[in-house]
Amino acid sequence: MEFIDKKINEALEKEINAMEGITKEDDDFKVDFDKDSVDDIISLVTPTLYQSQIANKIYWFGYKFNDNIDSNTRTQFTKWLKGVAEKKISDSLLKRLIERPIGALDSKIDFWTIDCTVYPKSQRSDLTRSILYVTEMYKKDTREYASFELIKATPKEVEFDWESFNADFTGTQNQYNQIKNYVNNVMLPKIHSLDYFSIAEDVKAKYRKYIRGFLRFGNEQQEKTFKALQGKKILVIDDINTTQSTLNEILKCIKTLNQNDNEIYVFTLLGKE
Repeated sequence: MEFIDKKINEALEKEINAMEGITKEDDDFKVDFDKDSVDDIISLVTPTLYQSQIANKIYWFGYKFNDNIDSNTRTQFTKWLKGVAEKKISDSLLKRLIERPIGALDSKIDFWTIDCTVYPKSQRSDLTRSILYVTEMYKKDTREYASFELIKATPKEVEFDWESFNADFTGTQNQYNQIKNYVNNVMLPKIHSLDYFSIAEDVKAKYRKYIRGFLRFGNEQQEKTFKALQGKKILVIDDINTTQSTLNEILKCIKTLNQNDNEIYVFTLLGKE
């Protein structure tokens, strides 16, 4: 994907060149907005618009994990940020963390011009709704706009994207056969037997990006309304994007229903490149 709006990127770089000073101490996280450290867990990212095959323009992360952060710390930090850890982030601190990248993105795409939002419903965390709340603060009027909350499909609808997997796979034929046997005869049957499906809990990390069919629009009327959108500015929100599985599924839902000339922007609070 190619970078665009280079001059805007350079201007914003000067505005938000300070990174968040967040480090781990024992089982908790220490935040110092005025001090950077080599042990910082995340860094603030300049909003960068990419050209995409799915959308006219797309933006990825507000923050990114620093390269030296191990997977265990990333997992603990993610739970802390989502408010599902034993020690939870305070509402005021979470709001401040969200405001910085959202404010920078607003100066680039102008939230006043957003026509609708699309986001996944979460039963475990209110982080996405916190992002939506902050986004509302940057809208400069009270006009109504559409909001589409994607819900979990039934576990029986979950599929494995073999086309994408085959394009990525670089192992031996024997390894491929073992993986195919595991996916078709172990993983998918187990998922299909569940009452509730969680991609984070029920799928190994290396397979999550290939899981499809686990999100859908709430009802036929929402599908009909979204399908009719033309020439609109759509903001997709996903709270944390580490494997791209949820984001890929959201964009797939959008592309399946609507291939009109809409501008689609993506915001995730935290990601791993």
